[in-house]
Amino acid sequence: MKKLTFAFASIFILAGIAGPAQSSQVAAKTYVSCADVLKKYPNGVAINTKARNKAIKGGFTRPKVSKGLYKKNSKRLDKNNNGIICEQKNVLEITANPHSDVLGMKFFTKYVDVFGLGIYAEAGLSDAQVLHAAAILAELLDNDENGVIDDEALLARLVDQRAIIPMFNGADYQPGESPAKEDLSDNGGQLPFRFAAILYEREVDPWQPGHWGSDASVEEIMHTINEIGHVFIYPDAFSFEPGSSLLTEAMDEARGGRFLSVPKRYPKKSWYHYDDKTCSYSCMAAEYIYWAQVSNMEILNDSDTCSGIANEWEPCSQALLKKMDPLIYALITNPEYKLPQNAPNGIYKPTVG
Repeated sequence: MKKLTFAFASIFILAGIAGPAQSSQVAAKTYVSCADVLKKYPNGVAINTKARNKAIKGGFTRPKVSKGLYKKNSKRLDKNNNGIICEQKNVLEITANPHSDVLGMKFFTKYVDVFGLGIYAEAGLSDAQVLHAAAILAELLDNDENGVIDDEALLARLVDQRAIIPMFNGADYQPGESPAKEDLSDNGGQLPFRFAAILYEREVDPWQPGHWGSDASVEEIMHTINEIGHVFIYPDAFSFEPGSSLLTEAMDEARGGRFLSVPKRYPKKSWYHYDDKTCSYSCMAAEYIYWAQVSNMEILNDSDTCSGIANEWEPCSQALLKKMDPLIYALITNPEYKLPQNAPNGIYKPTVG
């Protein structure tokens, strides 16, 4: 975890390295209607990445790329000959920054409203990346995608605090690439918005949602929701202060003791052993609940990811989490707190509303 210090706040982030967009080959099959196509490919099918990217820029959800499948069905189903069959309109829309006149905000050129919360992005972020982050935020707040917010008290808190997700050009390890970051650093003390995490262009990969090392969107947006929202509306459950909540009780168990700073060596019985000495106890709690949530969602459950994060976090699947850390598993799955249980896929398509 890297620490970015502005004059007004310390923001903890975990950087990822975005990999190239990938598309898999799909066996060509003949479909009678778009209704049949959408059962299998709910965002339609594009002939190539150029058509897909044009669709995204035009306000449509991200279609599957398959040249063979498109050609097999285009004569019947591509009514406007745009290289896509059965495209679906995106409920999220990129507009111009409505707060470019606010100190610290003038270099953000793209904006998406998500239930009254703002995604603000610099020009270097593609439309696909911006809509991806917006969809992740929407999916975490309306996790069953029925068009209704899962926790109205949570949304009310986030809106009241004017929570935002800033998205910067480049990467955090390459200074000078982001005028918005520099402007926000200089003027953040007067900012009328709050944010607990940030995203960079090179750590947002719409084609690998939440994948460790590729897409940090789920992590950073989850941090924002938890740190500005859950900690305050359910303090007995989620407060980050030592010995103050069910969360910190579980974390002390997971770390093998209540360590206010990183110990020289974690006990052998521990399964959460983050060793960044710049990370405070509260920072440890923020990371802990993130790891628990994405393990429960099965986002980490592949051999490469499990081995790659084992030095920090061991229960990388839902089954392991339930077995090794029953306290945090019980907390994050308790329906009283309405935490998201389903892994976001970067495509928000509410069935109602």
